[in-house]
Amino acid sequence: MLKAIIFDLGGVIVNIDYEETVKTFHEYGFDQFRDHFSFHAQMDIFDQYEMGLISDQDFRNQIRERLNHWVSDSEFDHAWNMMIKDIPPERIPLLEKVKSFYPTFLLSNTNSIHIEFFNRYVHETFGLKDLSVLFNKMYYSFEVHLRKPDVAIYEHVLADQNLKPDEVIFIDDNPNNIKGSRLAGIPTVHLTNGLEITDIFNTETGEFTGWKWVE
Repeated sequence: MLKAIIFDLGGVIVNIDYEETVKTFHEYGFDQFRDHFSFHAQMDIFDQYEMGLISDQDFRNQIRERLNHWVSDSEFDHAWNMMIKDIPPERIPLLEKVKSFYPTFLLSNTNSIHIEFFNRYVHETFGLKDLSVLFNKMYYSFEVHLRKPDVAIYEHVLADQNLKPDEVIFIDDNPNNIKGSRLAGIPTVHLTNGLEITDIFNTETGEFTGWKWVE
């Protein structure tokens, strides 16, 4: 019996374009940024930041020191947030309906600079207080000090909600995160090849209908 839905954020709810951040850092003079950050891999400093092991300021400073280039904090944050694009308007009422049908949880590898930007965006664009109104609870990597695809973060969500792995569906666009969820025993839907959340839920009721994509 399906008792809950776990959503990823970037690439599932919010459209993301990593290349925009890479391009902007290059425009600011970080010529080697592409060598250290991408959708599929990143150097250890990014992982540490996503796990909340270093502060915003330490993150900025270490990137500037490692890549031997300096920009202001505001310029740095602008470049870092350039990957965040938009939330198609139809996803907001869908998420509200899904939440009315099931408990919903957000599980995201993210950081405080991005979350501040996300929350400001949904407030200014949709009039929502912040992202929290769309979910029963949110699990951010920088707050729980764990990150996908480590099995421990999926197990943390299950334990916190007193759920069994086969009682939930996890939805993500990153194949590594999908593998991690499966290792935790959680059925998954990999959003790839144009598949979107509007394709796997009834847009009128919020009921999950994407069983043919579950693995």
